[in-house]
Amino acid sequence: MSGGAIYLTDPSGSIQRFGFGGLGAGLSFGVKIPKVPKLAIRGKGIAGAASTKDFRSGGLVVKSAKLGRRELTAPDIRGAVVFAEGGFGLIGGAAGTAMMFGINPVMLGMGISNPALSFLTSRAISDANGAVVFAGLNVGAQAGAGVSGLIGYMG
Repeated sequence: MSGGAIYLTDPSGSIQRFGFGGLGAGLSFGVKIPKVPKLAIRGKGIAGAASTKDFRSGGLVVKSAKLGRRELTAPDIRGAVVFAEGGFGLIGGAAGTAMMFGINPVMLGMGISNPALSFLTSRAISDANGAVVFAGLNVGAQAGAGVSGLIGYMG
């Protein structure tokens, strides 16, 4: 599970906030820090990290060619998203995300929920309105690295 907010500057110079969240699966590994108790739930190690707008970060937005010459609008960005995340840290860390946005949620949902319609998943993703790639610094209860793939919503 992951989530957060991205802040994008529109063509008029106004800053627009987009919150997002997603569920998915991933792989991670951790290292034991001597003399620090392990954080665990039911014997499984846990970690977490967070950042605010004050932390150093940056990114890039790319729009789909299907939108032609027009600028992206907020409705183009909102909707279903598919994203991959990766991060590492030892208390302080860094993370990055690559996200496809503006995906048809009905088509994506049908493709994920019904194996006979799985072809709709790739069609929905390939018809996305654009992508955003961003990375930044964070801090938290972390000592390791991980990657994950998620499906979610940006509003």
